[in-house]
Amino acid sequence: MHTAFSRARTAVIRMKYTPYIRRAPGPHLFKRMGNFMPRIALIALLFALLSIGSSVAQTNSQANSQTTGVMGQWREPGGSVIQVHPCGSQVCAQLAFLPPDTPSVFDTNNPNAAQRSRPLCGLQIGWGFHLADPNHATGGMVYDPRSGSSYRGTLTAKGNKLDLRGYTWLTVFGRSETWTRVDGPVPACPR
Repeated sequence: MHTAFSRARTAVIRMKYTPYIRRAPGPHLFKRMGNFMPRIALIALLFALLSIGSSVAQTNSQANSQTTGVMGQWREPGGSVIQVHPCGSQVCAQLAFLPPDTPSVFDTNNPNAAQRSRPLCGLQIGWGFHLADPNHATGGMVYDPRSGSSYRGTLTAKGNKLDLRGYTWLTVFGRSETWTRVDGPVPACPR
């Protein structure tokens, strides 16, 4: 018994006073780590999947950056779809789709008689807007084909809603209309 105690004491002294000597791990170390290895592998797999998922989400958000803010396709209360898009350094809007119950597919209410035979489909109804930020476009003009009148306008995006404010001199004396973002493809205009 005395010899076993002295051997253990000698081993403790060697470990205590020889810290720079590399010791081989005993079998008990591998046995304990064996329980953690599947957990470590699972954590590494989850981390890899989260990294891939975040990069896919970032790629999708970059692909959809063209349709954020005021840019994109919007359905107005009458059912027509308006495409808001960049045109040079400005922002423009044009009719992209007319509902089947539209009274006329031509610009019959235009005050200029020479333009009353032009088709509404593809007609530019907004021009001259400047982006204040991605969700606000100001300083533009809006043409209303229903009345044949043009107004100054502002566009304000709030999520999937776009507020169009049309006015003559002051925004206070104008009228607002809310459009809803269109997801997915829009059918072609009837010709």
